[in-house]
Amino acid sequence: MDEIKTYLKELIEDATGSCVDDDTMLFEEEILDSMSILYLIGEMESHFDIDLPPDEVVESNYGTVNAMAEYIESKL
Repeated sequence: MDEIKTYLKELIEDATGSCVDDDTMLFEEEILDSMSILYLIGEMESHFDIDLPPDEVVESNYGTVNAMAEYIESKL
């Protein structure tokens, strides 16, 4: 799971210019918006070779790096 979190933090930093930790509230702190989340989803799908359906784009899955890592791990 640590490798997933490291990848996600680097991906978010590359996409937004913001450094985040595992529990940073990505939407509440306005780090992610609708355009950046679409970019991240595309990158994560390609990197992990998984499908991340649009109806599962909810804050409980994408609100923090921890949430995203758990969500991705459930798809592997």
